[in-house]
Amino acid sequence: MLKSAEVRWLLNKGQEKQIEHWFATYDQQFGLEDNYPRYDYYLSLPDIDSLGIKIRDPREMKEGLVSHVEIKKQIEENKTFKFNEHIEGQLNTWIKYSIKLVDAPLIVEILNSGNATTGWIPVAKDRLILKYDLNTRKLVSATTFVDEGCGIELTRFKLKEKSIYTFGFEAFSKSDQEKRNLFRTLPLIFESVGKIELNKKNSKSYPEILQQY
Repeated sequence: MLKSAEVRWLLNKGQEKQIEHWFATYDQQFGLEDNYPRYDYYLSLPDIDSLGIKIRDPREMKEGLVSHVEIKKQIEENKTFKFNEHIEGQLNTWIKYSIKLVDAPLIVEILNSGNATTGWIPVAKDRLILKYDLNTRKLVSATTFVDEGCGIELTRFKLKEKSIYTFGFEAFSKSDQEKRNLFRTLPLIFESVGKIELNKKNSKSYPEILQQY
């Protein structure tokens, strides 16, 4: 089980360029425009935005068709925060469970169905990700193990033929200090990224984004 405190914004057209430029200073860049290296499959849950169930990026490996089912449950009501006069968002707190699957019939069925009739929504993704390590006060790669930190993520994804960008933060903690870690990370990143307008209306969790599209 993993607990996280998160905030995420749908970006208006063109806003992704400013954030993408910031990631480029850390050697993080998107691939070609129509190249999405990862596919996740989200269970369609109409009118439910406090629960997310997805099959994470099924891939053929030596042991077979490997994936993980991830279940995320929101455990606190959304909380609005105003970071400054330009940035306002919705804080979500979640717990996540992950189960590894190998050659699961469900995944085979979804992949063979053309993604049309199974009730699972295919989402193609390309992501730029860094972590902020609060112990060392440094930005590190997404694969670096960190006890107290926060992930920073610019995601480009295609959902029902629409191209969408989100900018999100997911804080984690070994000592149950997820919110503290989130709010210590935000000012450092936004100072570095520069002035940007991010409003409460566009601050949405992944389940809310799936509801919208």
